[in-house]
Amino acid sequence: MRRFTALELIEISESGASLGPAGRGLLLLAAGGWPRDAAEALPVGARDRALFAVRAAQFGPRMEVAQACTHCAETMEFALTAADLGRDAAADAGALVATVDGVAVRAINAGDLAACEQAGEAESARQILRSRVAPDGDKIDDDRLDAILANLDPDTELDIAAACPACGGEQALAFDIAAFFWDELLLRVPRLLDDVADLAHAFHWSERDILALTASRRSFYLSRVRA
Repeated sequence: MRRFTALELIEISESGASLGPAGRGLLLLAAGGWPRDAAEALPVGARDRALFAVRAAQFGPRMEVAQACTHCAETMEFALTAADLGRDAAADAGALVATVDGVAVRAINAGDLAACEQAGEAESARQILRSRVAPDGDKIDDDRLDAILANLDPDTELDIAAACPACGGEQALAFDIAAFFWDELLLRVPRLLDDVADLAHAFHWSERDILALTASRRSFYLSRVRA
């Protein structure tokens, strides 16, 4: 699994600024080496496993998570890995399909999410989803279709069982690896740009040359500039 360069981190953040969570998930997979068609075909659970793997290649397996308690609103902080969440196995790119009353129903994939996201309005998105996962399923009502889709890919939803250290309240916290990964990336970009500004001011180097430096060399020069 390839690692992003410093320049790529910045370019990814700019490319994804106008996208929603599903589009950003595909962008991150493409940056990690997944061909676009293959990434779009991944069932959502497999997409998330792939995102966990790409993220670990960039920032390491440990994830520092902070969530507000649903009972007392205190911030809960804990460290997790994909293995802790049962999401460390390689992504299975195969489509998940069931036949219901003679009708083929396919599990939602990453491309479906992106297409629905672009639709904007909820009802339009629902119709787009139906046309993609069950094009001949007009007689399957919405509730039944939702149940079929949930059974086809139970890894679509990921909840973390947690107990608040402040109030003791137990809760299931929804965890979205695409959003988490994106937020981590965004936290790093301003620091990189600050590094570029300081080194460019001190040495009159170009942005591209500064970002091409290894992290250790960039840190060395910054220690001299900021001393």
